[in-house]
Amino acid sequence: MLNLVLSVLMLAGILLLVGAWLAFRQNDMKRMALMLVLALAIGVNVGIWTLPSDSGTPPAEATLR
Repeated sequence: MLNLVLSVLMLAGILLLVGAWLAFRQNDMKRMALMLVLALAIGVNVGIWTLPSDSGTPPAEATLR
C-alpha cells in the first residue's frame, strides 16, 4: 500500500512540473512558483521515505515491520 501511495505522489509531482511549465508559457508566474514549490515538497517527502537511513533501511520499510 505504501508503494502505491509513493507512486501516486511521484506522478502528482511530475504532473505539477508539467503544469508549472504550462503556467510559465501563459506568463502566470505566481501559479508556476506555487506548483514548483509543491512539486519540490512532494519530491523531498518521497526521498525522505525511500532513502536509507544510518541503519541502512529506508523509513518506509521500518514502518512495515
